[in-house]
Amino acid sequence: MNQNAIPAESMHAGEDIRAFNRSLNAIASPHLLNERVLEARLYELEALSVHHNPAYWLTYARLAELTLFCAGTYACHGEIIASGDLLVNPRRILIHPDGALPVIKHRHTPLTQQFSRAAEGRSQVVEWLARHTLVQIRRKALLPHMQSALKASGTVSEAYLHSLRDRMLRIADTLAASCLGYSSEPFGAISHPQALDSLTRDSSAAPCSEFDLEVFHALGETLRWLLDRGPGPSRAKSNAVRMAGRSELTPSSREPILQPV
Repeated sequence: MNQNAIPAESMHAGEDIRAFNRSLNAIASPHLLNERVLEARLYELEALSVHHNPAYWLTYARLAELTLFCAGTYACHGEIIASGDLLVNPRRILIHPDGALPVIKHRHTPLTQQFSRAAEGRSQVVEWLARHTLVQIRRKALLPHMQSALKASGTVSEAYLHSLRDRMLRIADTLAASCLGYSSEPFGAISHPQALDSLTRDSSAAPCSEFDLEVFHALGETLRWLLDRGPGPSRAKSNAVRMAGRSELTPSSREPILQPV
């Protein structure tokens, strides 16, 4: 038996990861990105049975980078609701009233409005909600979900996690500044878009320089190197750590994305 042969399982995993990354490359453009597309890619990725493979987590980070880019571009152009949905607004919340079946919260509707019939007047509704309901977040917004998964993997370095968190905070700051301009319209002055296409058609809506795809593309280079080498798991991880240090982090950092072994 050839001791240097690559196991069939690893070969199939590599093929799955390559195919998935080709699908990410195909949507890495503002007019093709939105929450629905990104969430669909997340479900596809998490369904792959290759979570043990460091290439999987490089791929997961690439998807997070696409989501950051989408949220940041939305924020730069005042798309408060769309950006907030990716950054903070949970995708699914259940409200558990006393003695009743759980109710799905309407994502863009205040609880006081959704449960307005529970009591007379807003303050009474607030009190009723506090006394008689429990709130359960079933699905976080995409970015916090991905952040938690990358952190729990034990594979991704603290340097990259700090970079991810810092850029999420920058998007939050941009959203806060945008909200000040729309103070008279608390749910955002622009309706929820289905994609960034309407922004890119407007010549004045240039991409936001602070949120770009540099890290996404650099991660892709490291991933291609890792998959082309095809070594065993431990060696692959060590090599990925060394290669990662050259380019696939934030512009201000050159720390590796994968934890050393």
